[in-house]
Amino acid sequence: MEVRETGVQLLALEDGSRPDPGIQVRRDGRGRYYSAGAFGFGNIITLWDDRGRFLKSFGREGDGPGEFSDRGMITIFVDGEDRLHVRDGGFRWSVFSPEQEFLGSASASLASFESGAAVLDIGMAVTTSRDGENYFQIVDSAGAAQRAFGTIPRKLRGARVELARDMTYSGGDSFWAGPIAGSPDGYQLEEWGIDGELRRVFRRTVDWFPPGDPTRLSDGAPPPTQVTLLHLDDSGLLYVYGLGPTRHWRSPASLGRAPTEEEMDRMAHLFVEVIDTKSGRLLASERGLTRTQSLARFPHGFFRGSKEGYRYRQGDTYGFSWSPRDPREDNPGDLLPAVEIVTVRLVAR
Repeated sequence: MEVRETGVQLLALEDGSRPDPGIQVRRDGRGRYYSAGAFGFGNIITLWDDRGRFLKSFGREGDGPGEFSDRGMITIFVDGEDRLHVRDGGFRWSVFSPEQEFLGSASASLASFESGAAVLDIGMAVTTSRDGENYFQIVDSAGAAQRAFGTIPRKLRGARVELARDMTYSGGDSFWAGPIAGSPDGYQLEEWGIDGELRRVFRRTVDWFPPGDPTRLSDGAPPPTQVTLLHLDDSGLLYVYGLGPTRHWRSPASLGRAPTEEEMDRMAHLFVEVIDTKSGRLLASERGLTRTQSLARFPHGFFRGSKEGYRYRQGDTYGFSWSPRDPREDNPGDLLPAVEIVTVRLVAR
């Protein structure tokens, strides 16, 4: 998989007139970019034009129209009608017109949105179900659950298991979902119809992605190899990112602190694969990547249905880092955050 820069960048300015774009970026049908998730500015959404030029920022802390809770990072989506959907830290869902006019909000029935969701062309959403018996639910624009589907195995019901599954939707009447962490099915990807019918199953049987038992996961055990990001483009190619432990794994509890970037590179490996959903063939596969390698080489996220995506960087470091200081901080101009818009293509090797 080859990644090329398009030349479009969302750039912060040192005088603050152009803010940190943040680590979430979405593109609408007009080619404009919405960005959010800037460190220290969790309630701000920024709009950029199709060339990466800053247009405006909006949003502030509060519970009123057009305001967002500061209790956690907001999550943004753009639907097929170019409406902006915002899920904030107070588990509230707000919708804005393509002109950024506030259209309305829904309440906490969308609390599972941070774990996996897809906004459909019709303005409704599919999210993780909250009934304890099904994986998925369809939620209307008022936040009410319409129906649930995808039966959870009895062994997992009531257990302390994270049942959220990564999802991807590129339009139409179906979406794809990855497995839960530690799934007994291992590396299994499923296509589900919006009508609740399971349409297709792709299963990869590889020794580096073993089946697990999610009911036995503990803080001291190595995390399972798991799918962490799915993306379906409009040609039917499914991009799969995943993460698993290496032989150097050490739990944060044993470290007594959060691991450094260098320790994470030793303790976990990443894989990236591309599957043709029309033929069922594996087209590309890279594994054994460190986090640093993955962040520098591949998109951090994709735009819906597209082969284009984005990478967040600060200076020459890709990805968001919680490191408190940087040796280059005396030259802040070199550390200003930026988002690079990139495109992906498959090349023969």
